[in-house]
Order: sequence, then structure tokens, then C-alpha cells
Amino acid sequence: MKKYVLCPDYIISTTDGDRHFISAPQLAQLYGVSMAECYVRRDPHPRTYPKEITYLYPRQDGNYIVPTKELQ
Repeated sequence: MKKYVLCPDYIISTTDGDRHFISAPQLAQLYGVSMAECYVRRDPHPRTYPKEITYLYPRQDGNYIVPTKELQ
């Protein structure tokens, strides 16, 4: 069963000010989740995912802890 939607995107690094693309596999690794548990959003207008799904985005602050539903 899929639990997450990986949302690859660009971020601006707070350390060097450069723009970096964070891919879906990189996001999965950073968050410590399996790609088998994830959908990958490839379209800016994503399809509808199950209500209980958790979206995972690149983070400038480097805090790659999977959020709980209360924090979303």
C-alpha cells in the first residue's frame, strides 16, 4: 500500500544560495522511506490521491522527518 507522494522540486540552498533539484529517489532517501511505498508527483496538477496520504517535499531547513498527520 502506498503511504506517500514524493514531490520532487527545486530548492535554494541556504548554505550556498544555489538552486538544486531534489529528485524523487533523493527525497525517498532523505526521508528514509521506500520507493515502493510512494507515488511520484510528476505533474503540477496532481491526480487525486487517497485522503490519508502524506506529501513529502524538499526542505530548505534539512529537516527530513516524515510529518505526522497532525503536522500537515
